[in-house]
Amino acid sequence: VILKDEIIQADVLVKAGRIAQIGNDLQDSEVLDLTGKYLAPGFVDIHNHGGYGYDYMDNTVEAFENILRFHSDNGITSAVASTVTAPQETIEKTLSVAREVLPKRGDHAKLLGVHLEGPYLSFQNKGAHAPAYLKVPAEDDYGYILENADVIRQITISPELDGCVELTEKLVEKGIVVSMGHDNAILPE
Repeated sequence: VILKDEIIQADVLVKAGRIAQIGNDLQDSEVLDLTGKYLAPGFVDIHNHGGYGYDYMDNTVEAFENILRFHSDNGITSAVASTVTAPQETIEKTLSVAREVLPKRGDHAKLLGVHLEGPYLSFQNKGAHAPAYLKVPAEDDYGYILENADVIRQITISPELDGCVELTEKLVEKGIVVSMGHDNAILPE
């Protein structure tokens, strides 16, 4: 059993689908022999774009639920839906569908919220992000992001862009985790 600070050999008693007790010589009506296996807490995926042939930005409840089912089938118990840089209306639709799926429980991983990957990314290191939708915070009204802080858990931005310091302060005030990525950073020589 993988615990917070150690790995132990032990019995695990499960009742109603939840761990009820960890110890030795625990008895119950059904025994599964997991000798040689590991029992770990469910994994949390904080950056993924889809699964089972669906993308979160398909913007349907069906897509979200199938993606979350894919993650559940692969050991993930909860996930954050990642977007790519796109037209604002498309991102807002993703946020709307996420808001609808957030309270749902089902045979899939739990949705924790949305990770906006962009649109405030380096034009030079944009990766797969469409350059037509990249923005600079100082030249953009990012109010819709602040207004959707109840759904947005994380945002990836390039810190060298003009206005990123002010944007970061406002995002953090709203409880959104800000991470750096797709930026112009270089390794020191």
